[in-house]
Amino acid sequence: MDAIEKYIAEDNPSRARSYIEELLQHCYDSIASFPYAFPLTGKLDIRCFPYQKYNVYYRYDETQDAVHIAHILNSAQMKNLVLRKI
Repeated sequence: MDAIEKYIAEDNPSRARSYIEELLQHCYDSIASFPYAFPLTGKLDIRCFPYQKYNVYYRYDETQDAVHIAHILNSAQMKNLVLRKI
């Protein structure tokens, strides 16, 4: 999250913090309500929630009813990326 905020702040410092808050709010609204709604990305039970040009990778722990965000990537960085076990 810090890297995303710093990157946005290079061009628009006043928007950087509000964008991060918006991203987190959309994650909360979408993933918390429907944790199984987004597709699995592989064998690790990690799901992908797309938001604008970012992909939010998360794991849902049914026993704790908790969502754990594993990683957030700009979709442009997806070339040749392999998610390893976290």
